[in-house]
Amino acid sequence: RRGRAGRVQPGECYHLYPRCVYDAFAEYQLPELLRTPLQSLCLQIKSLQLGGITEFLSKALQPPEPLS
Repeated sequence: RRGRAGRVQPGECYHLYPRCVYDAFAEYQLPELLRTPLQSLCLQIKSLQLGGITEFLSKALQPPEPLS
């Protein structure tokens, strides 16, 4: 089963998709930093005491837009 493949014992999971579905997949998933609502992200940065929000986000590989 998919949930156990590679965890309980060595295994692999194969997914079969039609070509049209496969071609519609994004090559790479959008980073979570850009998928998370900015308000939630700011609150999480503050609650973890990671410093200033602008400073923390500016160090990201793909920071959110400055006007966000």
